[in-house]
Amino acid sequence: MRVASYNIHDGIGLDGEFRLDRIARVIGGMNVDLIGLQEVPRYLRAASGLDSIRALAEATGMYGAFAPSYTWYGVGPVGSESGKGLEWPQYGNGLLSRYPIRWVETHPLPYFETRGAYVERRGLLEALIAGPEQDFMVMVTHLGLDAYERQQQVEEIVARMRTVGRPLIFMGDCNSEPSSDPIVALTRMLTVVPVEVAPGWTFPAASPDRQLDYIFVRGFMIQRNLFTGVSDASDHLPVLAEIDQVK
Repeated sequence: MRVASYNIHDGIGLDGEFRLDRIARVIGGMNVDLIGLQEVPRYLRAASGLDSIRALAEATGMYGAFAPSYTWYGVGPVGSESGKGLEWPQYGNGLLSRYPIRWVETHPLPYFETRGAYVERRGLLEALIAGPEQDFMVMVTHLGLDAYERQQQVEEIVARMRTVGRPLIFMGDCNSEPSSDPIVALTRMLTVVPVEVAPGWTFPAASPDRQLDYIFVRGFMIQRNLFTGVSDASDHLPVLAEIDQVK
């Protein structure tokens, strides 16, 4: 099974242009079975007339799920492509899967208003996947920019992981480097997919000098991690791994 995590930066590439077709090509080029996405807009910002996760699912031929971290009420509802009437613009995490998605839930994560600082609500996508061997859980997130906030968010995520009795894949943009407290806390619960130092760097895409994006597993064997090469479709590079379910 090929799994990946990718912060798509609103679908905006290094040239400042919104082009989901580039994101879809990167995903297609990795030949993934499952990919967690962050910074996914629905009818918001550059995607003001578009459900991005639905468009990416159609472009890649995969099942798609979306978990909003916040809903934007400042511009009013918009007409949806599905014909279901008006929908409010949203922003959050996404999931594409070649296996059926049995259900998906959104869980808000702690965030803290700090004077004069940019604050963004964060969330956790949790989904049950009908895997080839057995059902398994997937969690996708994008942690905050403040170190204390990230630690509180990880504590809540770890608490949820303790309730999961199935094999689990956790992936996302953790805004944290490998030696940081949030990553150390996650490695106490799960196995992190190892990466070589330079190829494993994921940010900034134009000249990466750090790893912010991760894949963790429990109940899976890691076969190998793969370097996905250079891409200008986002300001992050994806991480990619091959794993097998433990029988």
